[in-house]
Amino acid sequence: MSMSLDTFLEMLEIIGVTTEKFFYADIENYEKDMEILQAFKSLSKKDVDYVEDLILRLAGK
Repeated sequence: MSMSLDTFLEMLEIIGVTTEKFFYADIENYEKDMEILQAFKSLSKKDVDYVEDLILRLAGK
């Protein structure tokens, strides 16, 4: 079965799912990941640098 892109997008709209969420690699953690991303985006440049450094250190890089 195949469908047009328009039909696919209409289907997603009907079921209330964004294309971003549909194609998200870790759907089970989508909501939490988006919450964390929004919090990260609200940080100051200094805090972003600190968090990035912390993450890299924890990842062993």
